Amino acid sequence: MNVAIVGCGTLGTLHAQTARACGLRVLACGDTSRPRAKALAKTHRADAVTEVDSLFARDDVDVVVIATPTPSHAALATVAVRAGKHVFCEAPFARTSAEGRKAAAAARKANVTLHVSVASRYLPELAAIEEQVASGQFGEIGFVKIVWGGAFPKGAANWYRDYEQSGGAAFDLLIHEFDWIEHVFGPIESVFCQNLLRRKPVPLDYAMATVKVKNGPIAQLIASWAHTGGYRVKTEVCGDKGMIAFDSEDGPVAVSTRKSASAHVSPYLPERLVSESPHLKDWKCFLKGIASGHPDSLATNAALRAVRIAELALRSAKSGKQMTVSDGANS
Repeated sequence: MNVAIVGCGTLGTLHAQTARACGLRVLACGDTSRPRAKALAKTHRADAVTEVDSLFARDDVDVVVIATPTPSHAALATVAVRAGKHVFCEAPFARTSAEGRKAAAAARKANVTLHVSVASRYLPELAAIEEQVASGQFGEIGFVKIVWGGAFPKGAANWYRDYEQSGGAAFDLLIHEFDWIEHVFGPIESVFCQNLLRRKPVPLDYAMATVKVKNGPIAQLIASWAHTGGYRVKTEVCGDKGMIAFDSEDGPVAVSTRKSASAHVSPYLPERLVSESPHLKDWKCFLKGIASGHPDSLATNAALRAVRIAELALRSAKSGKQMTVSDGANS
């Protein structure tokens, strides 16, 4: 299959490489910035395009990758699926759940596959924690804490600084944490959020959300665009039989079970966990969806729900009130 990349920045470059690793051909690279389009196109011996809408009309394009700023995701996905293209869309799926629903409906009508990235689920350490939770050896999980973030992102024309476009860390980062929590523990029933949204003297943002999983744990979710260093992930999962912890700055996932002081406990999970790229696994999931003929993947349905919860998180931060997800998910 032939792939067209829409958005030739960091993520567009990554997805072009991953598509190639899956055996696909990168045929065209589109970006409103001609230098960016030309640079990526040169790497893959592809066409460089600045009028990205022209890519959707090409008969030789089978798959469109959308790696543009968040507010454009749903509209581009809608146009692409209506043109009969399979779509791999970066997360967040859309800036609003209404836009996301429109794109998902268009994919179903066109009978093409629309997949929204869930690469964060495939981070080896998070996948290991999911496996440990599923094993039941840590008993009933009562509390989860996730810290996710790094320095303030730049993006083309510093679009992240416009919080109306990006939604800030509460939207752009917490959305991945909402997805992971629901993927592992089940549906979130309520969310309470606070955020910073600082613009001056320098842009900084930091968001904290407390969520309650239906018939499941309470989770404290933190997203930061205020770190001075690189990207970092920290996770703690506490059950009545033990605890699982991970800090990307420290290395392997550490586990501790509630046993007698004399019992031997292995402090680490096996190192086999750092094998395949999370993005490659994500792409394989997308291609499996195309092969099976499903017009909209489970990942996309989950991504749409994560957008709904993130909207409610922003509403909570603005109002200072806890939001019930079931009440606000369809509003």
